Amino acid sequence: MLNPTELKMLTAAIDLDKQTVLQVMTPLSKIYMLDLNSNLDRAMMKDIYLKGHSRIPVYDITRDNIVGVLMSRDLMMINIDTNLVTLKQLSSILIRDVVVIDGSTKIEPILRFFKQNDIHMALVSQVVE
Repeated sequence: MLNPTELKMLTAAIDLDKQTVLQVMTPLSKIYMLDLNSNLDRAMMKDIYLKGHSRIPVYDITRDNIVGVLMSRDLMMINIDTNLVTLKQLSSILIRDVVVIDGSTKIEPILRFFKQNDIHMALVSQVVE
């Protein structure tokens, strides 16, 4: 007889085989993001720190135009006291490529892909037919 914790884990593992990425993703409207043209200043650094996210999507002009991912740990090397700069000016050293996956993909193979490639975040696309 399984205890409640074991039953919950087993049920979740079985569900991974059935659920799609689109069913478990966080919608863009609820994601903390940064505009590529934002000034990298003390206020932004404080906001990033307070939000507590290690990976932050970066968009250009509109939130649905994600151009990369900012790793918050990479900001440690930036001295914001010397010059006023934008994320765009530092994009070549701060902004990493974003992985895009189809929303209809099952969760289990995506989790394997994440683990094999040391990926922790992806942009989910939805094919409209």
